[in-house]
Amino acid sequence: MLKLITSESQISRCQSQLEKALESALPNKRRYTIGYHSGSMESPVRFNSKIWFSHTIVHSEDQRHWNAFGLSKDLATTKSNSIVVEINILHNGVNGRVAGAFAKDNKTGAVYLTHSGKIGGGKKGIGKNSFLKWYKKSTKNILNDKSKDVQAIVIGDISSATFSQNLNNFINNVKKYKSFVSEGEINEATVLTDKELEAKALATSSKRKSKKTKSSTTVYERNQYIVELAKRRAKGKCQLCQQKAPFKNKSGQPYLECHHIEWLSKGGLDSVENTVALCPNCHKKMHVLNLSTDINKLKHAKP
Repeated sequence: MLKLITSESQISRCQSQLEKALESALPNKRRYTIGYHSGSMESPVRFNSKIWFSHTIVHSEDQRHWNAFGLSKDLATTKSNSIVVEINILHNGVNGRVAGAFAKDNKTGAVYLTHSGKIGGGKKGIGKNSFLKWYKKSTKNILNDKSKDVQAIVIGDISSATFSQNLNNFINNVKKYKSFVSEGEINEATVLTDKELEAKALATSSKRKSKKTKSSTTVYERNQYIVELAKRRAKGKCQLCQQKAPFKNKSGQPYLECHHIEWLSKGGLDSVENTVALCPNCHKKMHVLNLSTDINKLKHAKP
């Protein structure tokens, strides 16, 4: 069982141990401009062919070791470099605002770097609960003498030969997650359980015509929970041709498109009952031909 390290002296030693391990794993060093939520700064960066690391001490209400990480392939000298994830450590104690922490295995004495899963980035849908539901590696219970125990992702044993690879895997997973969110493949609906999703979709299912906004074209708003539920009910098969989805999207889910049986543009509702999931070919067919036989088939499609 792991136990949180909360004393200032022990945290300082562990931070030094982390920096020493990363000096060895990331042999290259250069100053780069690093961007963060409220600005940017020039900072020394250690890196290898895969990841980079930068550290400083932040003097604020939550005085902490600022540990920023990113991907080396994205480093540039001509622009501000984006952080993929911060694994910050309080100088003393732990709290829910700062995601990083050190934990010790009292049997072996090994020190582990952990992360609560609290992912920032300033985009809707990016957050702790969403990330933890998507992340394949489960959290572990970590003992805390000063407060209640915490659940956290254990990145790895700092002194282990595999630590830099474990860290690399974590950074790349955060990068992938943020990319999926920004591309719309992961949203607040996709990370819900089937039961949660059905309840949310039914609760928000429209009884009125969908709202529209005007630009150069008219765009109808769609309920993300209803879209996701339609795709899950189809279980990876087009509800018209009954064939498997032609491919999987970037997040590994069968690629199907949500279709409104009675089109929104013709007064159809954005509701659970009025939506099905179709392969791209059948979806295009419905919008080109919209045959009455196909409409009837979709109205009686079994979820």
